[in-house]
Amino acid sequence: MIWVRASRPSLQVGSWVEARLSGNFQESLASGLPAMHGITAPPTRSPDFEETQAEAELCTVGKRCVSAQDIKSTAALSLWLRDRLPPASAQQVSDWGKLPGTKRVANLWLELSQGEVSLEDSVPPKRTVHVASVKITNGSGKSLLEASQEMADGTMRARNRPLSEKMKPGESVVGACLRGIREELGLEYGAAQCVQMLQDTYEREVQERESVSYPGLMTCYVLHHMVAVMKDLPADDFVTEENELCGIDPAESSAEAKESGSPSEHVTAIGVRRHFWKWVPEQTFQRGR
Repeated sequence: MIWVRASRPSLQVGSWVEARLSGNFQESLASGLPAMHGITAPPTRSPDFEETQAEAELCTVGKRCVSAQDIKSTAALSLWLRDRLPPASAQQVSDWGKLPGTKRVANLWLELSQGEVSLEDSVPPKRTVHVASVKITNGSGKSLLEASQEMADGTMRARNRPLSEKMKPGESVVGACLRGIREELGLEYGAAQCVQMLQDTYEREVQERESVSYPGLMTCYVLHHMVAVMKDLPADDFVTEENELCGIDPAESSAEAKESGSPSEHVTAIGVRRHFWKWVPEQTFQRGR
């Protein structure tokens, strides 16, 4: 048990270094399992969290991945996806951001340009993302779940999972957890001194399945689970505001839309406006997937 301010950086997510993933995951990659079937490796515990430097490459060894510089724009990414996805999946791209619970191509472009994901240049392509997932407890037998999200356009996304955050290149698991807590719970609740990270609870899990946010796009999720204790949160269900992506310049998106001939709604990333939180008994808690 270590208070956050005393923790050391560990579990870095490197940008372009050799992957050092669990043996189960490497076996699943090597076995050539069917691309359209979910693959889940059992969670693994780190024997010594403080000494572990589990660097994990977004783009696996021997694979070629594209960068934002390669693809250039949201409109070009949409065409790139349609050229490589199976016909049925390619048709779904136009519905991204329209169907409940999905995100726009512009959101995927933003993830790629910020280094949060990789896209394997294959047929079909595959997205890889590292996610820090925090099981927040209040010390009184309850755990916090994100019930749903309200997006900037007013649509709702069902979640029913613990607080989770896509990791950035070079970011530690603890750092990503703290950033997610700060961004999604706000400074009032999520300041570092309010959070006690239990580093010996760390587990890593690998899942490979079709993305809910981007239907038809296979995604490898490298999940980094950890427990945090936060005793100063509201006792009842509550709502927080984030206004994600509020710093994105709408003029740039409008200019790209005009240049590409696509509606601006398709090239503008949509962020989360509000998070809806609920408490559940700890014994009934299940990790979100």
